[in-house]
Amino acid sequence: MTETSDSSKSTFDINVWSKAVQGINVSDDELQAVVENYLICNALEETLVCFRKESHLDTTIDMPPINFRKKITEAILSGDVTHAIELIDELDPEILQINYEITFLLKQHHLIHLIQKNNALESLNFAKTELVPCIKDNVSLEANLEEALSLLVFSDKTCPEAQQLIRELDRKQDTAERVDQMLLKHYKVDSKPLLTSIIQEMKKTQGSLTGKLAVDVPTLEQLSRGGFLTG
Repeated sequence: MTETSDSSKSTFDINVWSKAVQGINVSDDELQAVVENYLICNALEETLVCFRKESHLDTTIDMPPINFRKKITEAILSGDVTHAIELIDELDPEILQINYEITFLLKQHHLIHLIQKNNALESLNFAKTELVPCIKDNVSLEANLEEALSLLVFSDKTCPEAQQLIRELDRKQDTAERVDQMLLKHYKVDSKPLLTSIIQEMKKTQGSLTGKLAVDVPTLEQLSRGGFLTG
């Protein structure tokens, strides 16, 4: 480490820094765990199969089936939440029983579909029998249900006001992501890839060194090829 023209700061030589980084001992098992976790979280099934085969990893560990996760996501995005619920129950009937908020979100999409078909009686019955039991003491879910039912006052569900409300409530992409996170959590897999956490922690540490401690260090910016940038 050498002093810069600014006496309040010190800087690291890039060669010294690189040598120190290369000297860090990371086991193959640790690297494989990070890669495997990334592939699982991002549902990259074919790559995961090849990686496990090449790395001789244990494939008997209980993991959320990627093909099921993909089918569930596709069903939600296409509006077929009934099929999505069936697929989740096929994995494990207890998943939705203990995740009543996710169950509510899924069934709310179906409720909105019924309301859009102008079937008021069926919509009210569905809300009473399927959604109300999911609310429990969750005030926000109760508000969501009331907001969804407010669509019934619109005789024309294609009017701008009704369409705006539908867009606000019928966010299938958000629901699909939450369902996938729920499935990963159920199988005790962190829904946030370890690699993402490592990079965020690295950025935080770099920020602390260059900020609070006033040290100029090479920063890893070109993540795709591990390139260092010097200050």
